Amino acid sequence: MQGRFNATSIMGRLTYTRWAYRNDFAGKERVLRKLRSDIQTAVFADRDALFNVMESLGGSLRDQNRLGEYEEIARDYVIAARGRPESNKAKNHLAVGLTMMAKAQHMQEKYDAAEISLREAVNLFLARPADLNLTWGIHTMSVLEIWLRGWSRTSDADKLKEEINILVERDSKGKEDVY
Repeated sequence: MQGRFNATSIMGRLTYTRWAYRNDFAGKERVLRKLRSDIQTAVFADRDALFNVMESLGGSLRDQNRLGEYEEIARDYVIAARGRPESNKAKNHLAVGLTMMAKAQHMQEKYDAAEISLREAVNLFLARPADLNLTWGIHTMSVLEIWLRGWSRTSDADKLKEEINILVERDSKGKEDVY
């Protein structure tokens, strides 16, 4: 029974589910909810794979335009990530969960909540850029910048753009030093 919920078997089931139910969102959701439940109740399940299942389930709900439920899954994802021991992997999970939640909130026009969630993800990145993927951090900051400009908050967007430029410049210098 241990092999049934190891990372490889779970990822295989996710890949198959995405392929087999690519046009059947309700079927995909049913399978993903069952897989999530099975992982949560299994004794020897790979807990990191649970995040992949939740991310896929959230995407399925988003594709069905069930944004409130998508936000709930994202919130559960964030809670699970915060409950993990401190590590780079836990920070990455938290960052992904916060961006999922921000996207769900933004799509529901809960703009203040979306900004708070995305800023928390950005601040997580800025506090320790080496712990998270630089490309992800810059992309997330750019999304927030676009949102701010869309909300006519140009000065906030300009400040964020300056931070993005500093990170890009620092990354470019770091790559030059390597060669």
